[in-house]
Amino acid sequence: MNLPNQRIVYLNGEYVPESEARIPFRDRGVKYGDAVFDTTRTFGHDIFRLREHLDRFYRSLKYLRIDTQMSIDDFIAVTEQVVERNLPLIGKDEDYWVTQRVTRGLDPADAAAWPEWEGPTVIVECLPLPLAARAESYRDGLNIVTPSVRRVAPDMVSPRAKTHNYLNLVLGDLEVSAQSPGAHAILLDVNGNLSEGKGSNFFLVTDGVIKTPKERYVLPGVSRSVVRELAEKLSIPLKENDIDLFDAYNADECFISSTSFCVCPIRSGIFHRRFYCLHSSVFLLHASVGTPRHDRAPRAGRKEAVYRPPHPAGQAYCRISAVRRVPAGGPLCPVPRRNTEVK
Repeated sequence: MNLPNQRIVYLNGEYVPESEARIPFRDRGVKYGDAVFDTTRTFGHDIFRLREHLDRFYRSLKYLRIDTQMSIDDFIAVTEQVVERNLPLIGKDEDYWVTQRVTRGLDPADAAAWPEWEGPTVIVECLPLPLAARAESYRDGLNIVTPSVRRVAPDMVSPRAKTHNYLNLVLGDLEVSAQSPGAHAILLDVNGNLSEGKGSNFFLVTDGVIKTPKERYVLPGVSRSVVRELAEKLSIPLKENDIDLFDAYNADECFISSTSFCVCPIRSGIFHRRFYCLHSSVFLLHASVGTPRHDRAPRAGRKEAVYRPPHPAGQAYCRISAVRRVPAGGPLCPVPRRNTEVK
């Protein structure tokens, strides 16, 4: 059934309405989570660092030994076409998540039931970002909790591969949601150090130095790399370290990065059932999105670096500013777009 005003998805060489996008129920991505995905987003309808996301996507595919039979340039063209076809469905102040997915396809024993289905299953799709729902997180900061569930050990399955098997992250989220509704889970690794959340990297700040978990134990986010670049521009030291609970208890500030959130402050944490409030000095970096302003002077006590995504028509940007000693109850992060304002 072709419904009006529904989004278009790319599926194995065709652009079809979402209601008509069907895959075999015995696809290995469904049966085993034997699949790879990557997700970026748009800023002002322009795709953020698409090639870097696809480079990571292809590293994950190589790790799982899945051959898409498509080049990165093919994926760029398809992804841009999917976004272009779906832009009429959102407003000028809205943006999309943009996701590529590839499964291994069917086992030989299952292929007879779907003779037309050959090779990997390739999907490119987009979904509106819940900007309004996240406004409170930007304004007030996130609450985080470390669940009992640990991140998968790198000698079992590398967390640097972005696969469909997110069960330990999902279980961590479920445990945290039951304990503290609305909080975000940050999992510990097998050594008891902080690792990451479902779709986010973790940072803390101590004595003016930003620290983030070692890459071996996390999925290295593209926005994590942006934080590194901007910290370097701002002459703020950034180190990869094992970050244990003692470090978290003694941190001055904490935040997460993710492509959809950009950078978001953490106001409090429950680390291994111990509550820790970060509200009095919570935030080192904030991100905002909008039209570039070259005539805007930094406020007193603040240094600014402007980052522009390498998209040909890129009007969107992330501005990340170093902020010291944000007072309790103050504006921890500006709301990034007009339609996300909290009334």
